[in-house]
Order: sequence, then structure tokens, then C-alpha cells
Amino acid sequence: MARKRYIKQDQGSFYGEYLYKQLVPQNHFFRKLNQIVDWERITELLIELYRGGGEYGRPPYDPAVILKMLFVSYLYNLSERQTENYINENIPAKYFVGIAIDKPAPDHSTCQG
Repeated sequence: MARKRYIKQDQGSFYGEYLYKQLVPQNHFFRKLNQIVDWERITELLIELYRGGGEYGRPPYDPAVILKMLFVSYLYNLSERQTENYINENIPAKYFVGIAIDKPAPDHSTCQG
């Protein structure tokens, strides 16, 4: 049985969590939401729905990242392109989605539903 895998957006960042700790307030909505919801569990549940279960072929994006992007899109009534831009330009949103501060958000076409 192959190991489950997916593209991790927060790995290997030069800045790590340092800048997020400095720039995203402790009482920010996105920080609180990350603390309340068990996103790792959601990833485990959703990766099973991917073709190949995340075990074969090209690794998919982390399902929680995509779900968080869709949540931001719904919350702010944004299109897929607007969501990609919003996450790239908004530090608390980038923190919430789980993307390293020096990495771009997944392409807008990834989140089409």
C-alpha cells in the first residue's frame, strides 16, 4: 500500500511561521478558525475521495487548502480568480489557507467546482 501524499504549500519556507506570528493578530478570525477546526482530519477524510486516494500519480493539492480557498471565496463572495488574488495579497488569508508567505496560492482553475 502506497503512502498518501499531497502538495504541501507550507514546507520549506525561508520565513517559516515567524512572519505570520508577527503579522496576524492572535484574535484574528482566521487564526481562531484554524485553532477550532481540525484541518488535518479533514485532509485525511477528503484525500480518500481523490482518484488514486493520493497514493498514485501526480500528488494533488492538500484538500484542506482547496476547501479553505472555497470557504474564503464564499465568505467574501469572490470568483475563483478574485480568490487567488485575494489570498496572494492578504496575509491573514494566506495564513488561514496554510500557504507559506513566499509561495503563491494554487491557480484559480484548481478550485473550480
